[in-house]
Amino acid sequence: MEFEQSALMVDVNQIVSGGARAVHFSVSASLLVNTTNTVVNPLKVTGVDLRRDYLNRYSDELIVTLEILAGQYSHLVYPYKNAIDITLTRTPLMEVGDTPDATLAVQSETFTATLIDSGSPLIEQNVPFAATQPNLDLVGPVTVQFQLVNKALEQMRMMGVGQVFRGCTVDDAIRTVLTNASQTTSVDGQRTVCRGSP
Repeated sequence: MEFEQSALMVDVNQIVSGGARAVHFSVSASLLVNTTNTVVNPLKVTGVDLRRDYLNRYSDELIVTLEILAGQYSHLVYPYKNAIDITLTRTPLMEVGDTPDATLAVQSETFTATLIDSGSPLIEQNVPFAATQPNLDLVGPVTVQFQLVNKALEQMRMMGVGQVFRGCTVDDAIRTVLTNASQTTSVDGQRTVCRGSP
């Protein structure tokens, strides 16, 4: 497999041509519930866990931990947990303090989110009448976790393969299939991986 044609080449080119990068930044999130076209803004992103183990996995494992008001979670997020997109926004900060650095670009990326299910207070209540959203919002925030999947990777996971691979290992076959699939994916009308060197 040619390294220049792999999905990692885009990242390598960004690192080589990117110059100095900001070290300090803040992360914010917004949830889009696709079923109801509702945007929910969490109070805070308390954690972003990124695991890159390409020897045992074919993609990043990204888990984000959010603080969301209990009413919003119970009424707007949990009932539609299978149709949620999360946009993470990374804002560069100045070296000293928490002032945004206006000289650097703000980065954002939209992911398909899967709720790491801890249950819903609405479903688990043993009372005949559940609290309304405003009343539950007064209770305070709840901590929830989502596993995030890149939009291009989501397309690749849905692709089918019908081919005979001869004279190669399973590793080689999987790498070939993923490389070819990564070159055909597009997000927001733009290809996510360029063929060959840019």
